[in-house]
Amino acid sequence: MSKRSKGLNFNLKKIKYLKIITIFCLVILTMELCFMLYNLYYVKKKDVYFDGVNKILKVDNYYVSVGGNNDNEKNYEKAKITKYNEKREKVWEKLYNKGVSSSFNSVCVDDLNFVAVGKYVKKDADYQQNTSKGLIVKYDKNGDVVWEKYFSDAEKSNFRSIKKVDDGYIVVGESLFPKENKSLIGGAYIIKFDKNGEILWQERYGNNSKALFNDFVITDEEIFVVGKNNENLGIIVKYDKNGSMLDEESYQGVDSLGFTGICNDDNSLYVVGGKGNKGLVVKYDKNIDILADKLYSSKEESRFNRVLKDENGNLVVIGLTSTGKKALHKGLIGKYDSDLKELAIVTSPDENDTYYTDVILDDKNYLVSGYSLYEDGYLAKIISYSRTLKALSET
Repeated sequence: MSKRSKGLNFNLKKIKYLKIITIFCLVILTMELCFMLYNLYYVKKKDVYFDGVNKILKVDNYYVSVGGNNDNEKNYEKAKITKYNEKREKVWEKLYNKGVSSSFNSVCVDDLNFVAVGKYVKKDADYQQNTSKGLIVKYDKNGDVVWEKYFSDAEKSNFRSIKKVDDGYIVVGESLFPKENKSLIGGAYIIKFDKNGEILWQERYGNNSKALFNDFVITDEEIFVVGKNNENLGIIVKYDKNGSMLDEESYQGVDSLGFTGICNDDNSLYVVGGKGNKGLVVKYDKNIDILADKLYSSKEESRFNRVLKDENGNLVVIGLTSTGKKALHKGLIGKYDSDLKELAIVTSPDENDTYYTDVILDDKNYLVSGYSLYEDGYLAKIISYSRTLKALSET
């Protein structure tokens, strides 16, 4: 064999080895790239893990709560309902796994069943376009779905509160268009469902791109609903038991959420929200004429989310306040007398970013639900407070 042939064979072998080395390097680079993308996408998403409670009830010797959790591969929030025993230990927890995203805002108990309401997003395109449906789901005592219904008159729908009545359920929320238009649908909604989830009647209210109803109470004769109509315009609306509007009253200067909580006694209504970055309490009579209003005296930014009246006649409010540190909030719980005199207000005992969402009476204590930011993300919490607002225990 000539020297030229030997040199050619050597070069071909060299090229072959170089190809193998090149392919090997490309495989390594591809694996490195995949690893980087995995860390960028999944690890980053893990930092925003969320598990929260929006509403809690006590029923005889157990508790039930609703909220949301985003522990899934797409990191989309899914509605959840949880039952606890008398020690507040989980008996079961169920996620609503249909669609791509959902959350529950409120729940009521009907004999041994639970009926939860919130919002539902069917597919990714809807999620990206901020389109949702109102969601109502009935569960049996074991947390299995009995029936589920969706509602949407406009693009963005959400059910925010539910209460049981003798022949069904009253629900409030909204179904909104991106921009106000002349359509006769859309806005804030109050809806009555029968025990099978069929609509008996529905009434809409207000601006069909901004109005919403957040909470309500039912008295012997009427239903009083609170929310907002336009930006900075809080509303309280009175309906009869058949859904006919009897009266309405607006309140200027509230924050973008409007009035978010209401409770009542025999003679008065008490409404909470935020105004001028301060927690707000407003007292109305049953004719929805204002009797008094009061802003939280703290220098820090704050708002009140929910309110109840205890057996001593005092108002108990929960909400949040900003500590002045970037993106850091603290939950707050406070007490006012029936004339809106501030008795005491304390903030959450930990230093984490914390949100309080609901409060109920629990024997001699107040039980507060919400969530806080920890190393693994936002985690649900339930805190027991004494009547002197001392934090006693947390689960």
